Amino acid sequence: MALAALAILRSQPAETQEKKPLPKPGETYVGIEVIGCADRCPSYEIYFFENGRMKYRPNNKFTSERDSANRTPFGSEYKELAEFVSSKELFKEKPACAEEAGHTSVALHSAAGGESKKAYYSLGCPADVDTATTLISRFVNASGTWRLINTRWEYWTAKKYDAK
Repeated sequence: MALAALAILRSQPAETQEKKPLPKPGETYVGIEVIGCADRCPSYEIYFFENGRMKYRPNNKFTSERDSANRTPFGSEYKELAEFVSSKELFKEKPACAEEAGHTSVALHSAAGGESKKAYYSLGCPADVDTATTLISRFVNASGTWRLINTRWEYWTAKKYDAK
């Protein structure tokens, strides 16, 4: 019976299985989770850790590669992104946006000293577009994962991460 359940779990696409968080409790990190436009665009996570690790995980079938990546050393990239995120006050309260449904969105995550923070930005919200685009560009460029996400150069140069 247990083997049958395991076989069913393995046969399910990765996006339908329960995901474990990439960071472990107590780790210091900054990361993004890009949620593709109503599951028609690439969905993935990129995290940079204070100890110099970088983790990338694809979350749906629209990424070029389906395998996760763990790489080091990324200490300077972590420092640069953590400073960028803290200098822009990206975790402050902002008004809700009715137009965000069905568009690509970015969940920004950060943790330090036992305190974790999370903020959402949507390409469907006019006030969020620049911030969401900047977060995607900075994290993808710093991690070098663009080919794992989408191998078409036009996708990245157009900076249109949304199908709408």
